[in-house]
Amino acid sequence: MPKVTFLPANKTVEAEEGQSLLDVAMDNDIRLEHNCGGNCACSTCHVIVKEGMEKLSHKTEEEQDELEEAEGLTSISRLGCQSKIYGDIIVEIPPFRSSLLNEDVTKIEALIKEKEKALNLSQSNPASQPPQTEGKAE
Repeated sequence: MPKVTFLPANKTVEAEEGQSLLDVAMDNDIRLEHNCGGNCACSTCHVIVKEGMEKLSHKTEEEQDELEEAEGLTSISRLGCQSKIYGDIIVEIPPFRSSLLNEDVTKIEALIKEKEKALNLSQSNPASQPPQTEGKAE
């Protein structure tokens, strides 16, 4: 079975021959973005092939067109959804490119969960609710 090493995580996993890089990443809980669901309609599964380019399927014109939209494009860039594995390779997953870093997203998600939990607690505890006044005029 071919082995795939994903950098910067430095995680090596086995793959079925002919399996896509994206599928290998997903099967092994390695985060590789894929906004289009692996249909060669975006460039979010962009990887940089450090070793073993010759052990991947050939790049199609469609893949090359999508790759041109990838941030940090190099001459050894491929789309994970289109790259079928036929031997041992090493790929680098480029850093998530956004105005928010992954750590920021994690912190924001934690804060949202905290707020939701606090909101749910206050709604389920009537003692914490302000008294309701009826609008009766006398």
